[in-house]
Amino acid sequence: VLAGSPQLSDETRRLLDSLKAELIGKATTAGAIAEALEGRHVLHLIAHGDFRKQPVLLLEDDAGARKPSDKDEILTRWSAAQPRLIFLQSCRSDPEDRSWPAPGFGPLFVQRGAPAVVAMRDYVEMDAAREFAAAFYRALLATGEVDVAANAGRARIFRSKNGDWAIPVLYSRLRAGDRLWTPDPLRQSIQALATRLGEMREVRRPFPVEVTVVKDVEAAPRELEQPSSETRVDALATATQELASTAPITELIVLLGGRGRAKSALLRKLFADLAAATALSGGACPLLIRLADCDQSPDPTAAIAAAWAKSLDDYNVAYDGRALHEQLRKCGVRLLVDGDDDAGPGELPALLDRVKQFLKGNDRSALVTMDESTFVPGMFDRERTTVLMVQDLRADTLRGFLENYRSSEEDGAGLPAALQAALT
Repeated sequence: VLAGSPQLSDETRRLLDSLKAELIGKATTAGAIAEALEGRHVLHLIAHGDFRKQPVLLLEDDAGARKPSDKDEILTRWSAAQPRLIFLQSCRSDPEDRSWPAPGFGPLFVQRGAPAVVAMRDYVEMDAAREFAAAFYRALLATGEVDVAANAGRARIFRSKNGDWAIPVLYSRLRAGDRLWTPDPLRQSIQALATRLGEMREVRRPFPVEVTVVKDVEAAPRELEQPSSETRVDALATATQELASTAPITELIVLLGGRGRAKSALLRKLFADLAAATALSGGACPLLIRLADCDQSPDPTAAIAAAWAKSLDDYNVAYDGRALHEQLRKCGVRLLVDGDDDAGPGELPALLDRVKQFLKGNDRSALVTMDESTFVPGMFDRERTTVLMVQDLRADTLRGFLENYRSSEEDGAGLPAALQAALT
């Protein structure tokens, strides 16, 4: 990350650190960008741009002052690094108005050998550009096809009813169907499933789940005192923070609650969020499975691979079973295990044991949901487990959810009339 002269906020620095990003402390000159690009496959530039009879990017000089770019220097030096993809998140880096005698950066970089270039035809809102980029990279990592990724980015802006959907433009030397690179088969399946789940209303707008953190995993749920409302925390935020960490504090999180408490929906939302977060960072792979789908194999990795394959089958996601198995042996994993299933009480200890055996590998942790009626004291290791106990929602939490739901153009119409009237 070449941030340039403006000082980054502490929050941004912490985020970059969590992504294991290298921060280069130089001014964003054309030369510094060219040096940083050596050995890299992708250049993503966020900078002001314009078209003044020829394309211009607003970079910096050696002192950190603003400096309009020299087109020929940029084309020569950046092309020499031979990046596979150049993404110019810069206004008018390739304007639609062809009355100008000179082309924009898109075709110029392609002419110099770049396989693919994304540029902007006009002035573009930052929010629209961010939405496009997020959907673009998620689709690119899932498919490896840059044209599919560009269409996914435009569709994401279009669905948000933003007229900027036609501003991003793709130039490519690749033939239709050719891949910019071959995606990792495991991460490809993760992004494909996340895309399917992202279409579900319960994932777009999840029902809130409030929990308390239980320290004594040896205690039976019925023996726990009813906590005060002040001790309750949001289950999704709490689990996301822990599972997204590169160094989780706890190996296993158990989410306990009765049926109908939205635990399975929370797992799907959590999976989609972790998949989006790891799409670019390359962190531990989130896997959404059902406990009952872990097969009888004595090999815990094979058992988890079988359960993951069943999840993909359930949502009609294509995959290479052998490749998934091999990848699971090599990578960090965040298991999201739905234990609210038809597994009999006699099967639970063996199924949970496969999960716990799998977690003994490097960089692995899990969240398991369970009906509180199936929880048995002594089932989990006290030192390595945190229990989240689902509680009744506070009135203000529920009302806030319903208010936000009603204000949604996409989902608000689905709110039952009785609830609409109650809120009014």
